[in-house]
Amino acid sequence: MVKVKEPTAEEIPIDEVSLPTLERIYEDPETGAIYVRDEVIMGFEEGTSEARIKEIVAGVNGVFLGSDSDLGFYQVLVPVTHPSELDSIIQQLESHPEVRIATYHWLIKID
Repeated sequence: MVKVKEPTAEEIPIDEVSLPTLERIYEDPETGAIYVRDEVIMGFEEGTSEARIKEIVAGVNGVFLGSDSDLGFYQVLVPVTHPSELDSIIQQLESHPEVRIATYHWLIKID
């Protein structure tokens, strides 16, 4: 039996990562950069509480897709209608002093 969990802003999948489906992958026609159109990768300053992390993610209506405790990163799905909206969400996230980094989920094309 396959279990499917809906992502939420309250539950952080620990040491699980989520692979994007093909329809979520975007290639910028101007730069050729490839990234997930509705996802942000985040890292927080050491000592940031889990409650504060959840509060920051909820502030952009994000939900957790995965995390890696060894690397200290979180995968966050954000509601966008176009990939260009990620810039403003990333800027909003980076405005919090607890956020060490917020960036695109970049992908590499292997031919």
